[in-house]
Amino acid sequence: AQKFESGAVVSPDAMADAGLVRKRRPVKVLGGGDLDRALTVQAHGFTRSARQKIEQAGGSVEVVGERTAPAKKPPAPKKAPVPEEPAARTDEGAGGADGAAE
Repeated sequence: AQKFESGAVVSPDAMADAGLVRKRRPVKVLGGGDLDRALTVQAHGFTRSARQKIEQAGGSVEVVGERTAPAKKPPAPKKAPVPEEPAARTDEGAGGADGAAE
C-alpha cells in the first residue's frame, strides 16, 4: 500500500496519521524496504541507509527538532592523588629497648 504521493512532505505527524508511528514520540527513519518515489521526509533522525534510499529515489531528508537523549552526568572531577606516607618503622620483635631477648 502506498501511503504518500510522489513529492509529498512526510512529517512525523503525517506518519502518525497514516498509522506508521506513534504520536508524540521522536521518529527515527530506518532503511528497511524500498522507496520508489521522491518524498521529503522529516524526522528526528535517519539511519545512513534510510538517508541513502530516500535520496536515491530523488527525495530529501530534513532533521526536525532534537532527539532527546537521556541526560548524561558530567564526569566526576579527578581527585588529586594522595601521596602515600612512608610506612612507619617499628622495632617490634627486633629486641628493642623494652623487649630484650632473654
